[in-house]
Amino acid sequence: MWLIAGLGNPGKEYQKTRHNIGFLALDQLATQLSIDLGDGKFEACLGKGNYAHHRIILVKPQTYMNRSGEAVVPLLNYYKLQPENLLVVVDDFNLVLGLLRFRARGSAGGHHGLESIAAQLGTTDFKRLRIGIGTEHQKNADFVLGTFGKMEMAVVKETIDRAVAALIFLLGHGFENTMNRYNIK
Repeated sequence: MWLIAGLGNPGKEYQKTRHNIGFLALDQLATQLSIDLGDGKFEACLGKGNYAHHRIILVKPQTYMNRSGEAVVPLLNYYKLQPENLLVVVDDFNLVLGLLRFRARGSAGGHHGLESIAAQLGTTDFKRLRIGIGTEHQKNADFVLGTFGKMEMAVVKETIDRAVAALIFLLGHGFENTMNRYNIK
């Protein structure tokens, strides 16, 4: 079983910001897998489904980014899942716009959503898909809470399509094979 959490901030004002690319990818994954993301338990929108012999729980925390762990970890506990069953989809301003990077574990890299999950979970040993949102712009709160520019939107759409394809590939082929295939420059 997989619990796949796409991170972002709830609310219309954050809907199309760089920080919400995890939400955007999860919404598209839910659509592609015909999983309805409705209101659910533990301050999250969630949906359940099956794909490639895996039970899948898709989660969009509604706690705001800095408190993502308060939604994700209680769901892991509720479904009696271990950290190795968790995959977090998150923005990363240290990666070039459009780059995908799967990691099996590691530091939060200054990302407050990952920090919150690690603090609540008591470990950094959980999988993540980092989606590059970085450019040459200054990387601060205004940057991550800003929207993508018109020139960037084609790259964003292609990146989300590729992220969803990678997540579907992961469900059929495993994490190691997915890293080997999608962690390219």
